[in-house]
Amino acid sequence: MSIISDFLDTIETRLAAVLTGHNVLSDPYQPSQNSELLLVKGQGFSIGQRTNTNRQIGCNVSTIEQQTIVTLTQKHFAMEQNRAGKYTVEKELLEFAQLVIEDFETNVSLVASGQVAKFLYVGDSGIEKVFEGERDNFLMIRLNFAFEYWKAI
Repeated sequence: MSIISDFLDTIETRLAAVLTGHNVLSDPYQPSQNSELLLVKGQGFSIGQRTNTNRQIGCNVSTIEQQTIVTLTQKHFAMEQNRAGKYTVEKELLEFAQLVIEDFETNVSLVASGQVAKFLYVGDSGIEKVFEGERDNFLMIRLNFAFEYWKAI
């Protein structure tokens, strides 16, 4: 396994530990492509862009920043007129998001293959609908994280 694979496995393990009872999304890149069964209370992470920070930390060693997106989904069962029911699900999504953020903020170092990476919360999308149109009872939030690790060049 490579360093990047080990780090990604570590992220997946920590998400499963924090979000017990959540289904793992089969396609976190396109939440709308998952079955409704997974979206009822789902989580998954996708891999974003990678950039060379051009920060030299030693002879022939520079750091690389890897973007990752954690997607959380939840279904609300409230009728259109029941704003309170929908609002409750929105608050639950924000609470689950906060659990993930706090887990990584209190333990910002990921250790894999004997190397340490810094894992930081960057921001999020806010509450969004998974589907547009009539099927608006599935909501999601996407948390953006960046982890930085070093690589010999």
